[in-house]
Amino acid sequence: MREDYAVHLAEISGDAKQLLISFDYDQSIRRGPPFAVPEKMIEELYGGSYTIRLLDRKEIVGRMPSGAAAHEEIWLLERK
Repeated sequence: MREDYAVHLAEISGDAKQLLISFDYDQSIRRGPPFAVPEKMIEELYGGSYTIRLLDRKEIVGRMPSGAAAHEEIWLLERK
């Protein structure tokens, strides 16, 4: 489903910049939702169409029920 969404986003957004907000954590500790989307997956999904830049990364404190260490990340996607 992620691959389909990435293609759909590229098709409908034209040359508009995109902000992508993701969570990253060890998904073997917590299965989700929210689901982990690590940097490697973001590169795989969007790297063909967009230049990707991490704008911010913050630790999520006390909000993951499993106690897993987690981060919220904000990415800027700019059309190549």
